[in-house]
Amino acid sequence: MDAGLKAVRDWIREQGVPDELVAQLDDSGGNPVEVAQLFDAVKAFADSRVVEQLVVYFCGHGVVNDGSELWLLSGAPDDPSAAVNVAKSVRLAERGVIPHIVLLSDACRSQAASLQFGEVTGSSIFPNPNTVGSRKVDVFYATRVGENAHQVAEEEALAAVGAAAKTFHPVWTEVVAEALRGTYPEVQRETVQLGGTEVDVVRPWSLHQALPTLLANRLNHLGVLAQVAQFPDSRITSNPTEVWLSQLPHLVAPTAPAGAPDPPLGPAAPAGAPPPAPAPPPAAGPPPAVEEQVQDGEAPEPPRRYRGRKRRRLPWRKPWSSTPAPDLPAPPMPAPPMPVPPSETGPPAPTTGASPSPPPLSVPPRPPSRMVDHDELRATRAASHLTTAALAGGGEPLTALAVREQQDVPEPMDITALARGPRGQLAGVGDFVLVVPNFGDRGCTAVLDESGAEDLRWHSRGQGGEVETVVPEWRSSVASRSRFGLQWLNDPAEAVARAVEAAGEDPSIAVYVAYGLVESGHRAHVLTLLDGLQVQGSPVPYDVALLAEDLSAFDGPPFPLMSAGWSLLGDDGVAPMPTLPGRSASLWTAFRADAADLAALEQLLTDRPH
Repeated sequence: MDAGLKAVRDWIREQGVPDELVAQLDDSGGNPVEVAQLFDAVKAFADSRVVEQLVVYFCGHGVVNDGSELWLLSGAPDDPSAAVNVAKSVRLAERGVIPHIVLLSDACRSQAASLQFGEVTGSSIFPNPNTVGSRKVDVFYATRVGENAHQVAEEEALAAVGAAAKTFHPVWTEVVAEALRGTYPEVQRETVQLGGTEVDVVRPWSLHQALPTLLANRLNHLGVLAQVAQFPDSRITSNPTEVWLSQLPHLVAPTAPAGAPDPPLGPAAPAGAPPPAPAPPPAAGPPPAVEEQVQDGEAPEPPRRYRGRKRRRLPWRKPWSSTPAPDLPAPPMPAPPMPVPPSETGPPAPTTGASPSPPPLSVPPRPPSRMVDHDELRATRAASHLTTAALAGGGEPLTALAVREQQDVPEPMDITALARGPRGQLAGVGDFVLVVPNFGDRGCTAVLDESGAEDLRWHSRGQGGEVETVVPEWRSSVASRSRFGLQWLNDPAEAVARAVEAAGEDPSIAVYVAYGLVESGHRAHVLTLLDGLQVQGSPVPYDVALLAEDLSAFDGPPFPLMSAGWSLLGDDGVAPMPTLPGRSASLWTAFRADAADLAALEQLLTDRPH
């Protein structure tokens, strides 16, 4: 943690930020860091009315509860409020007075493995304003949902004094700080005029685009790329042409004198010389040892999505070390990249005339390090599971199907009817209890895995009462990418139009779209979605009303259908938090059968809708 703070602090000093505009809180000296301290520091900057951009950096332990990141502070988990609730903080930051907020999060985003950590709720560190603003909040995560952020142990410290005095380096933080300081040419710069002087700036979007390759290159250099899978994640909502993160001296490209020949592409070989011999294959060596930090009271377990995993710490070698990195087998080929909409890449450069063929290179360029994106592969497989599950749904009012990782066809599950009320029905399915809203005369298919409810989808009925089970492929793709924390929404207006059009048959699409809008920084479009559902007379799920912050009218039970909505409830949230124990760590809200309060759930179903 100290190394991360130093790297960020050095970058801040180079930016010329005065000390009175910097607040540093850490517990390395034995003094605990509390939410109130962070709140007071942020509030002081907001009250000054002179801060146009606020950067909040955190390096430490993190977990994901209810689909929201929690930065664990010194008092956690004994104090469930001793954490920063990122979702609540982003919501209030968007409504605040500071035009641009940037969150840098070097913390794990795995699910809590114990009940104690699962009860941590956290608080917002941004004040709750009287007026509703429309500010931009960019969030940079060291890793994706469900994965760890890694630290690497300095090799020299291990050799000198033993394992008891390991020095750990937060790899993602150091790469980010170096990128903001202009170390990497891969990070695109843009020249702007400031006070009559040309300077180069690094914009959030440029950093977002470069970080995956930069982090993979660093892990490859350290010799641990084959051991770890860390994919940085970002949520960029700011205008890519208006704000920047870092200001650097302007670089002027050298120009050759008029008439000078083009420089050679490589050293010329003597005439008649034989081609160079290929380099011998590297000697194989054992992979570096991996150490995982485990919280007190937890037993280590195999890595699994939706399971609690803590920050890995790996052997580290300085980039300037003369000791060569251990030879590792080449990483497998990555999955094909997802298509990028033209709005993100820009139009191709215009070309005129015929371009001469360039001379052949004597040495082929070395491609950048890449990591296999297993989540993309899992999301594709999960989409086929969901499509199969929808087609396998029968004509019953409620159908439950189970999916397994190595299984193509979902298995039907027995359902026990527990209660029914005006708002929905309570059903026991395997080890879980589901609350299924009543959305008119529609059939519902619930898809479950070992963690709980993976998907809920509704089907309209034909004239003969049969359930329609034809589901668009894009709907299954959106559901599976949401499960694995992958971005999917590119055009908010198109997503809203699709949700409104399909809501008459499947209200779950509106739920997915509402959360996708918030995640991509288009929270204002949720109001458009809500208006469209109401005008059309379609059901309004609680989640859409919650994210639109208008709970005057909704359909179904009075709590979120998706787990991510629970992080917005509570004393500093949009609505009060109902006391409903036993929630599982799944994408859709489900309760563990051995801990659910059936009486409380039944009461919520009995209350008349608005």
